[in-house]
Amino acid sequence: MKKNIFALMACLLPLTLWAQNQTVSAERQQSIYLELGGASTIVGINYDSRFSEFSHWGWRTGLSWGYSESSDFLDGDENTRAYAVPVEINYLLGNQHSHLELGMGVSLGIYNGHYQETEWQQIDAQTYEKIKDSPDVDVRGFENVSTGVMQYYQGTTYQHSRNVFGYYVFGNIGYRHTAKNGFQFRVGVSPSFNFGDSHGVQKPVLYPYISFGKAF
Repeated sequence: MKKNIFALMACLLPLTLWAQNQTVSAERQQSIYLELGGASTIVGINYDSRFSEFSHWGWRTGLSWGYSESSDFLDGDENTRAYAVPVEINYLLGNQHSHLELGMGVSLGIYNGHYQETEWQQIDAQTYEKIKDSPDVDVRGFENVSTGVMQYYQGTTYQHSRNVFGYYVFGNIGYRHTAKNGFQFRVGVSPSFNFGDSHGVQKPVLYPYISFGKAF
């Protein structure tokens, strides 16, 4: 994880130094855009603003929604819905209309995970013979190693849901174009990682994004 942070900083540093000779227009310092992928996971609505006029530095925040059927997204859950708030500090390099966009932030959210749990209850041999061929019943037989006697169990599966806090740290390397009429287009990749704790959300190392919005 530390290697990921240092590698990202090493990529951003020379670009930041080069940006000292670049300019940012005082016009259209704010924007609202719909983002697909990236820090928004699946989809999100975001507000972006410069810290001051002519400033390269800015910030963005918003609301995002995500979904995954992978147990890796939230450890142990079969599917997960995410409701999160990404917060990012970013830096723009370029002219009034086209920019290289660099940033780093964190996404904080509530993750609704669903998982199954099976409880096993011992049954007798007669009951086992009656229900073993039923397609809707989960029964199993085991031979007790110490006694040599067969033991039979019926399983009942329950659906469970849980809400937990989750986060991931993300970077932003992309292209931003703002047309004269205020239409804004963004595309890029968003590296992501966490600190390996129980609340860290797993995402692909590089997550692409595309967004459309309005600058004003």
